[in-house]
Amino acid sequence: MGASEDWGWVLIDGIPVTIDLTACGVGECDIPEMHYISAFSGGVGEAYFYLGTSDGFVWTSQDRGLSWSKSYERLMPDSPVVSLFANPNRSEVAVMVLGHKSRKRVLYTVDGGVYWNDLTGNLPKGQLSSLAVDLSTDALYVAGDSGVFYTVFDLTDPSVVVKWKPLGKLPTSVQDVLLDEVTDRLYVVVDGYGVFTTKTPVISDDFRILNAADLTRRETAPGGLLTVFGKTPERVTIDGSVAPLLFSDGMETQIQVPYNVHGKTISLMLSTESESREMIYPLTENSPAIFVDRGSPMVLDAATNRSIEARHPAIAGSRILVLATGLGTVEPAWPTGVPGPSDASPVVLKPVKAYLGDVLLDVKSAVLASGYIGMYVIELEVPLLAEIGVMELSLEISGVRSNRVRIHIRR
Repeated sequence: MGASEDWGWVLIDGIPVTIDLTACGVGECDIPEMHYISAFSGGVGEAYFYLGTSDGFVWTSQDRGLSWSKSYERLMPDSPVVSLFANPNRSEVAVMVLGHKSRKRVLYTVDGGVYWNDLTGNLPKGQLSSLAVDLSTDALYVAGDSGVFYTVFDLTDPSVVVKWKPLGKLPTSVQDVLLDEVTDRLYVVVDGYGVFTTKTPVISDDFRILNAADLTRRETAPGGLLTVFGKTPERVTIDGSVAPLLFSDGMETQIQVPYNVHGKTISLMLSTESESREMIYPLTENSPAIFVDRGSPMVLDAATNRSIEARHPAIAGSRILVLATGLGTVEPAWPTGVPGPSDASPVVLKPVKAYLGDVLLDVKSAVLASGYIGMYVIELEVPLLAEIGVMELSLEISGVRSNRVRIHIRR
């Protein structure tokens, strides 16, 4: 599985598009099957891609995989890159794990891989296998022979010093770790025992903020909706202005970002009876996101208002309504915290595109949703000759693409 086969190559649609990036591709190797791509990561909508190999090479691409350059240098000879994480909003920021027992390392970069900073710190001896990162609380989890460890630090700080803490006791080594930011749980695969789960120690007892549409760390936009998990704030200000609290059930609180904010970030001050906490969240002019409820996209038949799902698919040639947030300012201007009007709804200022797979759809309208705060409704026409079955639907505004959701289509 060396230079002559697929494992050392980068594939697009099953076709190799780069040279072999393992040791076999840059020199001779005696056992080709020991050299392969072992880790990969990239930011959502970002240009940076990171690739690690089983023989310790790290490569970066700044053009979505069209070309690659060796990142810094071969960091640890023969120490496999077992896991990579790129910040989905700022993919020049990334974390990686080198897993060799005696030469393990946790490293991170803030400049797209030009320089890698060491986070290994006080981690105990033993091989590392995987990592998970929670961007809402700056928590990093690593797993391996000695169990699971976590630390909290600012991913954008190039000179951070961390202290790792153990997370519970497990019967033997951990092979993989997965963080569920929505349920506050960490899942681990324990060698020979199966899957274990536990409450995360960091995000369970603190505020965390996610995009309300798809519950990711996706950037927000003026007028957009955010959801606060963890503690329940009684008052929220954003850049000094009071933010409307739209919904709270003790587990999550939904808030609207004021329409008049600007810049690359917003400052949220979240207050309870006993404390106040300032948090920074990324902001952009437009950040489209289609609402997803329990895994199902909020897409409706325009004629019946019935949800599009497997039992009630969209009909080719019909119109559908997509509920979204993050489309930014509207014309005429609309006040923050006020539901959309029942008629003559304000129109999204920037043109909205929609795609079914890679097919550009006809967008009939994009306006504030009547009776809702911070929510937009986009009316689309499904092509008469659309492919039948499950298709991916997405939105785009100002060159920014939304999450991709799956909808069912029939003739």
